[in-house]
Amino acid sequence: MMNGKNGATYIINASDRNSITESLKFYRALSLRSKILKVGLMISLMLKSRIFSTKFETAEEVQQFLQNLSSSKIKFGIDENCSVLVSPTRSKIIVNHHGNYFEKFAFGDSYIQVRNEANIYKLFSGQYNNFQVSNFYDLTNSFDEICSFKLSNVNVDVAGGPTFSLVNSLSEFFNITENTKITVEKYIEDLVQRLNFSELQNLSLQDEELESIKQKYKTKKFPVGLVHRDFKPWNIIEYPKILIFDFEEAITNGPPMEDLLNFYLDPIIRYQSTKMVAEYLQSEELVNYQNAYLEKLNISIDSKVFIHFYLTERMLFWWNAGENQTSKAYLKLSDYLLESRQL
Repeated sequence: MMNGKNGATYIINASDRNSITESLKFYRALSLRSKILKVGLMISLMLKSRIFSTKFETAEEVQQFLQNLSSSKIKFGIDENCSVLVSPTRSKIIVNHHGNYFEKFAFGDSYIQVRNEANIYKLFSGQYNNFQVSNFYDLTNSFDEICSFKLSNVNVDVAGGPTFSLVNSLSEFFNITENTKITVEKYIEDLVQRLNFSELQNLSLQDEELESIKQKYKTKKFPVGLVHRDFKPWNIIEYPKILIFDFEEAITNGPPMEDLLNFYLDPIIRYQSTKMVAEYLQSEELVNYQNAYLEKLNISIDSKVFIHFYLTERMLFWWNAGENQTSKAYLKLSDYLLESRQL
């Protein structure tokens, strides 16, 4: 058992090299630094399992540990060929049955989000041209207390075709639900109401911009659809047809362009200067992606409108999640763009 810096617990199967490799699928290494750390961790685990005297838990002991954690008699199916991730909140457990399937269990604080994820998986059927999802099955939902389901990637398409297109993937993903259309005026009224219910402060620039957009577009309509809301590099696998997962935050009536912008901005918003993030947002590459995405969805409204919607939505999203520093980083970016008249 290993505790991560974020409070998660990793239960690694160290019986052999392949088992360690499978166990570390929970550790998504994207940067060069994290990849080096992952290799170092793998070497360390192999040395511990073969050379040094290390106490290992049995499958029965792991099962008991998880039952104590969940205050239940759930059968987590722990055997000699699996590994486990326990979330920082201690209310979500994912069991990796190596080479077969993952099983996710949620209770307490994580129950509603994982139940939402299960409902999102139910929306997918058949094959899609530009993205794919895991095979979802064996859903159990016990008296609004415990939710669990299995995910298998056995039939995931890992080869063939050109490199994936994020614009094509996300526009197709957005259209999975039967899109309804909403007027700009109505969307802004709903957004302002949510802002008023929050404890966010110093939003005078944002209020003025929302009112300006409202007056300019009024009854102009745009579609709302399926939005992941946590669409980032670590929630996809870059096959030619990308595999998308982790739908706990997904909604079926989200605004266009949110996932596209989130993929590029959310990973850097707290680690780059506001000026650098603003320049990246307005780079030729990202502007071209934005325009191509809106064209795919037949939306004629200026992309800057949806950038403003996105920044405001992220302020709310992270504030409601208790990540106040991230929320403030989005507010700072919004202020910078509005004050410099770049948005």
